[in-house]
Amino acid sequence: MRAKTNSYFSLLTGFAIGVILTAVAFGFARLPRGDQQGPALEGELHLGQRDFINPLIDCPQMPEGASPKKNQIQGPLEELINDLYRKKQVEKVSVAFRDLNNGPAFSIQVDEPFMAASLLKVPIAITLYKKSNVQPGLMNERLKLNANLLTGWQQYKVLGEPLVPGTDYRIEELIQRMLVQSDNQAAALLLSHTQPTEVIEVLREMGVPLIHKEGDWWITVGEYGSLFRILYNSTFLNQQLSNTLLSLLNQAQPTGGLVTGVDSGVPIAHKFGERKVGALQQFHDCGIVYYPRRPYLLCIMTRGSDIKQQEKAIEAMSRLVFEQVKKQTQ
Repeated sequence: MRAKTNSYFSLLTGFAIGVILTAVAFGFARLPRGDQQGPALEGELHLGQRDFINPLIDCPQMPEGASPKKNQIQGPLEELINDLYRKKQVEKVSVAFRDLNNGPAFSIQVDEPFMAASLLKVPIAITLYKKSNVQPGLMNERLKLNANLLTGWQQYKVLGEPLVPGTDYRIEELIQRMLVQSDNQAAALLLSHTQPTEVIEVLREMGVPLIHKEGDWWITVGEYGSLFRILYNSTFLNQQLSNTLLSLLNQAQPTGGLVTGVDSGVPIAHKFGERKVGALQQFHDCGIVYYPRRPYLLCIMTRGSDIKQQEKAIEAMSRLVFEQVKKQTQ
């Protein structure tokens, strides 16, 4: 049992799961039902906004010139990013944006890989929810916390009462702690039930590849952002489970980064990730901002030398995008 625990410690500390996987070689703010309708353009066809999802019906070809307003966001955002570079607030930034109802989208440095770190907690949850479809009662199964499981490693202090060694916890409760509080112990305990290879396979099924290098797992902003779009469209998990997962991410803590950039009261389902290797620090925040009648996906990944400054940079970028979307919607 100790050897197994150590392997999960290695996995979750920066998600260095290459050691394990190289051998295989590959209570929330509710939106009124029906408040947001399907797209006004002849793009993706949806059932209509239902809480945190808008199930996809069909995806015909987007007509030529259907996204004329994207430059009103992309241009100012690129200017802001260049200013952040000049001020040395960040060293590298990648951005993916998509209007989730009518399709306008753009990306900046979309092929630049970043360390995935805690962002991979979302795929862990997706994997467990998928398994629950074929394993009735899975969410009520209980796992016991080992006293040596990932104690003392987490930059952000987990809010609320910590997990107690020797105590049994329901899988459903652990998923909630992992997504809402980004609790590494909860994630590691869940990985004692779900093998890392299962998580990687689920990502492959969703068309989201990971890059293994330097003993860690890396991902691009476009690939990770697609996970949120898939959840929003309910095209991998069913509608109930997609909505449940996004509702938990709507409660995610801490609430800096993307959240600080939007007006109070606007729901946002998101996940942050942070990683430090020597002088290199990475901070990312990706999610869906549920602006009325204009929900959008925004995923930002950064590298630099000061995570706090990188978090502030993401706040500034989130605010710019939000204000531009609001201006276009008025």
